[in-house]
Amino acid sequence: MKASPASFTQKSKEGEIINFIQVDSPKISNALILSPGLLITPIQIIVYTYMLFDLFGYPFLFGFGTLLIFMIINFVIQNSNRKLVKKMLSRKDKRLKVTTETVNHLKILKLYAWEDEFLNRVI
Repeated sequence: MKASPASFTQKSKEGEIINFIQVDSPKISNALILSPGLLITPIQIIVYTYMLFDLFGYPFLFGFGTLLIFMIINFVIQNSNRKLVKKMLSRKDKRLKVTTETVNHLKILKLYAWEDEFLNRVI
């Protein structure tokens, strides 16, 4: 999550708050849940790699090479997926802004009891 110094002085808009609740808070939650794995996973990879090499010998290197190739392919796919999600979220943000603006205009119509006047203009 990125925050600029200017964002601390400005009030957040309604769409930004909803976006934070829907998108950013699950990311923070997942990061906190998965953070202990940052310490354990590298140790497990090293130990299991040594154990497999000790058990299978040099043929293990072909399997390890295949694993690395698929990791690179997965990285490329995830990178393109991240770009698509970013586009989707920007479009979703635009739709949410228009929807919020429409709802706010409807609230104004209801507040001033202008429903009949606008109904006559539409018909």
